[in-house]
Amino acid sequence: MAHATPHWSAALGGAVSQVVELSGRSPGLVVMSDAHVGAFWDRVAEAAQGVGDVINPNRELAGFVARMGARDLPVVSLGDAVDYAVDAYDGGPGIDNRDLFYRAIAPIEGRFAEIPGNHDHRGGAYNLRAWGLEHVNLDRDTLKRLAPRIGHTRLRAPWRELGAIRPGAGGALAGFRGVQSPARRRPGGFDCVMLNAHGDGFLHPAGLARLGWRAAGARLAGRRANLSIDCLGPGPDDLAALDRLGPLTGAGPVLTLVHAPLVAARRRLCDGVQLDPVRFAAQRRRHGLDHHVIARGGGALLARLRAGALGQGGAAPRSQVLLAGHTHRARYHLVDAASLTLREVDLPTFNAAWGDPGQIKMATVLPLGVIDSHDDTPRLGWAEIGADGLHEVVSRSFVRRGARFAEVAAGPGARAV
Repeated sequence: MAHATPHWSAALGGAVSQVVELSGRSPGLVVMSDAHVGAFWDRVAEAAQGVGDVINPNRELAGFVARMGARDLPVVSLGDAVDYAVDAYDGGPGIDNRDLFYRAIAPIEGRFAEIPGNHDHRGGAYNLRAWGLEHVNLDRDTLKRLAPRIGHTRLRAPWRELGAIRPGAGGALAGFRGVQSPARRRPGGFDCVMLNAHGDGFLHPAGLARLGWRAAGARLAGRRANLSIDCLGPGPDDLAALDRLGPLTGAGPVLTLVHAPLVAARRRLCDGVQLDPVRFAAQRRRHGLDHHVIARGGGALLARLRAGALGQGGAAPRSQVLLAGHTHRARYHLVDAASLTLREVDLPTFNAAWGDPGQIKMATVLPLGVIDSHDDTPRLGWAEIGADGLHEVVSRSFVRRGARFAEVAAGPGARAV
């Protein structure tokens, strides 16, 4: 099969994906995450012709940009703009995926800001046989049949695979145009603190041991591994730089933006967990709240969010909202600022506390380009932030039927645009 080439112009000129808006409002900021752009996806789409409408993250981004082109709103990406830094087949020349991403967002680049995700730090090329393909709506049997046509199937030595996803020789984020150190921005009039969650936590000894332990446990139990791919998280230098920014003055919620969340559970978490910033990492493990999170710095960030909510350090109390991506599913949590008691809530309850400094809000937003194949009802989309809170815009919805995912049409109460 001839090698596929990126079809940005065709995608940008084609039909925009159906978008379902869940609520009418006047947003001031659009938040996207996990676009996972790569030339590789066009090759997958070409191989899967006739199989069905397989998710192509490149086309999902193109549809999003076309939609945003008609709206004068700032856009912030929470990371994983690209799947891998490059795509290379059979020893041929590599395709720069970051260049593909920036070409795709060119129509909105003047009002676009971003922080990096763990995939943005990966300096090598993707390998299908080593890493699988679980983030689109292809079942395993179909993928196995299509794999020879897709390519990327030659297994490299383990140390070469790990080397392929380490930061590239040109720097951890060569060519990345976004925020790399803690910074403040005011897109759409919202006070935003933007943080770098850094690369994959499993590239470090403790993280690799943890990943191997979970994979071995899943294999012994005869089930498909639902591994936690953590981000390393902010280190001491990041936290010191964050403190040097000083307290924020003004009114309204403060949005802290970071690629991976502080807490996340495989399923729904148990309500009533009382968090402790000092023993945060051990506590997360004990309660099963450490699935796709930041491996370090979580307790320190929680303490800073609490200080801002309570008005410590001389600043007035302000509502604190932490927005993350990475998990490929939207979840919403409230933390009582006084007791640090955590509970998972639905979106209306989350938004009811939007302006309340007494409740720290933590959310993971919908993914733009890829799904979580362990979720029975995965969705694609983005978030829009307004004075009344966070609102989901769902571009595509799926439901698991056996080993496959079927796409679900918009409900009778939804408005398609």
